[in-house]
Amino acid sequence: MQAVFFHSADFVSFIIFLVSSLVADNHNHEIMNVILLRLSELSSWRHHNQAMRYPKDHKDSSRQRLIELGGSHAKKHGFNESGMASMAAAAGVTTGALYKHFDGKSDLFVALVRAELARTAKMYEAFDPADDVSAAKSLTGYLSISHVRHPEQGCPLPSLTPEIARADETVKAAFQTGLLEIHEKLQRLTATPEDAWTLMAQNVGAVMLARAIPDEKLQREVLSALRNAGQKLLSDNANDAPKSTP
Repeated sequence: MQAVFFHSADFVSFIIFLVSSLVADNHNHEIMNVILLRLSELSSWRHHNQAMRYPKDHKDSSRQRLIELGGSHAKKHGFNESGMASMAAAAGVTTGALYKHFDGKSDLFVALVRAELARTAKMYEAFDPADDVSAAKSLTGYLSISHVRHPEQGCPLPSLTPEIARADETVKAAFQTGLLEIHEKLQRLTATPEDAWTLMAQNVGAVMLARAIPDEKLQREVLSALRNAGQKLLSDNANDAPKSTP
């Protein structure tokens, strides 16, 4: 005899049909009616639950959450040092859930790099080139002990660039695209494109050096020196900006 398999909803419908047949054959109507009522409620609940279990954009929001929390974890602990299991744990999901969104570790790295660099570019885009105070505050915050001590909250460039240099070409391509976008936004705050590259390299290098130095006094010395150099670049941009006529 050939076996017949039912989906759960089909199975419930089949049971309803079977019980209805029994009722029609003059069995105990009261008991059968109760069973029919409960099975109908169960069938309706299952259909409703399947339709309403997740909102339409649930998968996209889950992926975004994985990228955000995974990015923070990678900046603090290193991407290569973090296995997929630890990345999943940082996001509060299982490894299997992580693989539902990403094909593998390289695919996840590409997503993290794109998101982190886009966030940094957006930060620089928000600055008004005419607002010298805002630009100076940004420079001070970047070259701060707090940024040195909390990589998970800061710019991805000091944390992830050395690992990206050893990654595959897909990751490097994503990095280059994001880096050029940051340069474009940063260029609004400097006199020339060359100054934008200089400011970026100075800031990233200073944070990387400070994180490798155990002596806090020396850390502060390095950061202070690069803040002064950065202020000069920003000041040169302010001096070169066209003056408005009264």
